[in-house]
Amino acid sequence: MKTIEFISIFEWYNVEVSGIKPYTIRYKTTRLKKKIENATHIRIRKGYTKESFTKEITHIMDFGEYTIIAWNPNAV
Repeated sequence: MKTIEFISIFEWYNVEVSGIKPYTIRYKTTRLKKKIENATHIRIRKGYTKESFTKEITHIMDFGEYTIIAWNPNAV
């Protein structure tokens, strides 16, 4: 299992952890591509606090200059 971690601003974290927004959008870079390669799980941290949640990645999609990483909000 390979887990990647991203920092989320407080406003977005609240809708991500609740499942209203079960995805993150990141600017596509070579560094990001290497980071998500073979990733199975994603951990989203609330800013630079210790609060976070981890979910299994369900889909990774490139959309123009961005990469969208999605997870199942109902998975335990």
